Amino acid sequence: MSANDLNLVLARSRARGTARHVLTVIAWHMNDAKQCAWPSYTTLCKECGIARRKLAAALKELVDLGELLIESKARPTKTERGKQAVNVYRIDRQRLRSHSREDSEG
Repeated sequence: MSANDLNLVLARSRARGTARHVLTVIAWHMNDAKQCAWPSYTTLCKECGIARRKLAAALKELVDLGELLIESKARPTKTERGKQAVNVYRIDRQRLRSHSREDSEG
């Protein structure tokens, strides 16, 4: 967990409602050393209490706001017969820091 990312999201994010909740959960999963998170859709849906479609809409909103970057990567399986995609999430810290506290309280 990254307390810095969590505090930054809570203090500066312009996202509202479900999108803000999703960003907060992603911040909770952030790896400090790698500066990214990779929770599955299933994990995010479960922890946010939402359906996959609502999660997809919230992620799109966060990307459109410029607060979240999503990179899809192929991940080899143990058997190497196929690959599963994994999303890697990065919070745009610079963008969030540029938001004033008043903007996020609105």
